[in-house]
Amino acid sequence: MEKQSPQLIVNAIVLRYDNVLLRKREIEGEDQWVFPGAELFKDEPLLTHLGQVVEHQTGYHIDNACIYQVYDVFPKDSDAHWVVMDFEAKLAGGELKVGEGVLDVAWVSNHAAKLMPIEKNTLELLVDLRIFDPKPH
Repeated sequence: MEKQSPQLIVNAIVLRYDNVLLRKREIEGEDQWVFPGAELFKDEPLLTHLGQVVEHQTGYHIDNACIYQVYDVFPKDSDAHWVVMDFEAKLAGGELKVGEGVLDVAWVSNHAAKLMPIEKNTLELLVDLRIFDPKPH
């Protein structure tokens, strides 16, 4: 059996005041909220690609992207392997728009996040960054 290389996924964590920029997409048949991001392909400069993806998906420009974490994802019912790189990035302009292939885009507050289906890894990172407090108030 030939070994497959993992897919590299890059995501941007973009904050504005107490809100985080998220996009809605379908994951395993369910609509879930995640960070803006996408797969990185051969010959694409990583940070240039990340900026283009965020602009394409959300309408916003970012800069000063710094790596926050790297982790592996092994989707259930699949032999896929993703290596995910999450970057913290600064908002540098643009305006909110829902890009092609994206179901919705929003600035999400702690209160609103409690009412939204947020993807597991995204939710864990929001809690880790203290952006989201899962306890009821």
